[in-house]
Amino acid sequence: MVRRHGNRSKYIETYGYTNLFDANGKEIFSEDSDGKWVKYTYDERGNLIYLENSEGGWTKAEYNADNEETYSEDANGFWRRTEYDENGNIT
Repeated sequence: MVRRHGNRSKYIETYGYTNLFDANGKEIFSEDSDGKWVKYTYDERGNLIYLENSEGGWTKAEYNADNEETYSEDANGFWRRTEYDENGNIT
């Protein structure tokens, strides 16, 4: 079932999940029947830059001008830096 809320659509799936999407169709919120949730944040180019959940977990990411992920970090302190060559290959 889809409900429109201004520039957002709320999609309620029959399997016990509630999902909310932005005007561009990107998922911005999901919740299961137990109340566990995940929130998604995107930059102006549509790249996922932040994800957090109801259990205290999170992940953040940064991207270059070619929309390639260059850095990510999570709540456990794990981080990764990625570099690319001129053809978009990971170096």
